[in-house]
This record gives sequence, structure tokens and C-alpha cells, in this order.
Amino acid sequence: MYSSKPPLESATNLNDICVLVVDDNDDTREMVACLLEQVGAQVLITASAHEALMRLADASPDILVSDIGMPEMDGYMLMDQVKALPPGQGGQIPAIALTAYAGEIDYQKAMSAGFQQHLTKPVEPDALISAISTLLKLDSLPPNLNLNLIFCLYYPSLSFRQKGKEITKSSGYRKTIDSIKG
Repeated sequence: MYSSKPPLESATNLNDICVLVVDDNDDTREMVACLLEQVGAQVLITASAHEALMRLADASPDILVSDIGMPEMDGYMLMDQVKALPPGQGGQIPAIALTAYAGEIDYQKAMSAGFQQHLTKPVEPDALISAISTLLKLDSLPPNLNLNLIFCLYYPSLSFRQKGKEITKSSGYRKTIDSIKG
């Protein structure tokens, strides 16, 4: 059953915004990319911090959304590298930590590392879009867009939280969302 949460009202139109998503988990990368594409973002995905540094240099994204717990170079080390870059090469890019590390110490550590926002997994679609909107100071979308429904339909095997309850979909609805998208 779908959440009774009202349609997303504070989402932002992300047209012409390039988002670099860094996560070693395939499902998370695809989920976040799908969500952001639904609101018009151009999404670049990478599976590691090393790849992210290369993409920063050649793609000039507007914002970075990164996991913290990744092998070889974690999100904290990534931010250390990013902050050392010249401004024109990504050194001042706004950054969101998207992580399963949900404690107050984790929040403080993310802020100290250079992230401006800290969101926990599983992420609520409106929370991610709102965080991007806040950091980039963007305008709102029409209130009739229900990204929570789109998100749930497109990624039925993943769980996410709605009003404190965890919701898990177990049957596929990819064709339904493809027909909604047109």
C-alpha cells in the first residue's frame, strides 16, 4: 500500500542542474539517479570517490551527492580531496552526504568534512530534492507532482521511510512508471 503522504509540494525543478552521485551500491545509485531525473536533473553516477574526482574535473557538476561508507576512499576523504581543488575545478561544489550513518556524531563528522547537508538512507525523495533546492537556491515545482509515488513504483524492491514508517514494495511496477513518464 502506498503512503498517504500528500503530493510533494516543496520539490524543485532541477532542469539544467547537473548532479554528481557517488555511491558504491548499484541500487542506491540507480534509485537516486531515477529520482533526480524525474525532476529534470542531469545525473552523473560514479561507483567510487576516485571516479568522482575524475568526473569533477571533466564535467563541472553543480552539486555532489555522496555516500560516506565506500571502500578505498570514503566520503570524508573524498571531501578532503574536493576541498583541496581550485574553485574552478570543483573545490567549492555544494555537497550532500547521503549515508546510512545516522547518528549525531556522523552528522557532525559530515559537516566537519565539508558537506553542507547530511541525509540518511533510506532517503525520502522530498528530503533529497529539498536539500538540493536549499543548497542551490532553486524555485519550486507545481504541487501536483507526487515523487513519492513515482519513486515507489520505479524502485519497488527498495524500502524507504514515510512519516516514520518503513515501506517496502515487493512487486514490480516499472512498466507503470514508464507509462506515467510518457
